[in-house]
Amino acid sequence: MKLFRNVAITAAVLSGLALGIGSAFAQESKYDWKACQADIEKFCKNAKGDEKIWSCLEDYDSKLSRACDAVHTKYEVIIGKK
Repeated sequence: MKLFRNVAITAAVLSGLALGIGSAFAQESKYDWKACQADIEKFCKNAKGDEKIWSCLEDYDSKLSRACDAVHTKYEVIIGKK
C-alpha cells in the first residue's frame, strides 16, 4: 500500500510539473507555437513572448522542422513581416 501511495504521489507531482510548464509557455505567448516546441527548446529556450520567439526562430530559419517553419511563416504573415 505504501508503494502504491508513493507511486501515486510521484505521478501527481510529475503531472503537475508538466501542466505547469505548459501553462508557463502559454502565458508567455498568445500565438500557437506548439509545432515549434522542440525547436524552441533547442534554439530559443530563453525567448519569452511571441515577438522574441519569432525573432529567435528567424535566426535558425534554415534549421527549423517543417512544421515549425510553417507556423513561423504563418506568424510572419499575421504580423506583416512577410
